[in-house]
Amino acid sequence: MRLRITCACCVSVQAGARRHGSRSRPICRSRPSVDRRPSVPDAPPPCSRRRVRCGYRIGTGTPAAFEIYPGAKPSPDLEAAANRDEVQIGIDPDEGTVSYFVSSDSFEDVLAFYRQRGRDFAMPPMPGLSDNGHDRGLAAEITFGPQGLKAVPTGLRVKQAFIILDGAEDILESRDWVTIIHPVIIGTKTTQGGGWRFTPVRTDNATAIVRMQRQ
Repeated sequence: MRLRITCACCVSVQAGARRHGSRSRPICRSRPSVDRRPSVPDAPPPCSRRRVRCGYRIGTGTPAAFEIYPGAKPSPDLEAAANRDEVQIGIDPDEGTVSYFVSSDSFEDVLAFYRQRGRDFAMPPMPGLSDNGHDRGLAAEITFGPQGLKAVPTGLRVKQAFIILDGAEDILESRDWVTIIHPVIIGTKTTQGGGWRFTPVRTDNATAIVRMQRQ
């Protein structure tokens, strides 16, 4: 998988995904009761009405249905800006199906919701930017030189998290993950040589939820 270089969190990584053996199913599996007395109806398995936090349905080994954060709305404007490279997200639309949502709730509230349905992935920082956990810098300029890719910071920072939803070991192998960003900074991008420059234009006080589904 290649992460689009238009994002400050994109890094130069090798896409040689690790190969894994067969995965075991979640350990919580229900089995038919051996007691079939007609006077006592079979009780539903104790775990059949809930989901585990790893994003898998109990006993099926398949990903749970994606849940949109309560109150979040689809955002055609954010999608259009991403397709024009006017926002630094870290997703390449050519890699799969991308869905864009926005919420007026805080980054922390949205992150807590998706942490119950997946797990954090620590995205390495782009060379030249100083990131601290979910506190990430936006790139003003990307250059390629003898030492490889390097970013020049804009001085603007966002909160950004990556949540893997399908139980994959890392984001290169995941086929279903989301990134959460606050605020949403829109700008213009111009290319120069093999790199580009990003000029911030406006900041939207919203939390973006962007889902990637790879085939």
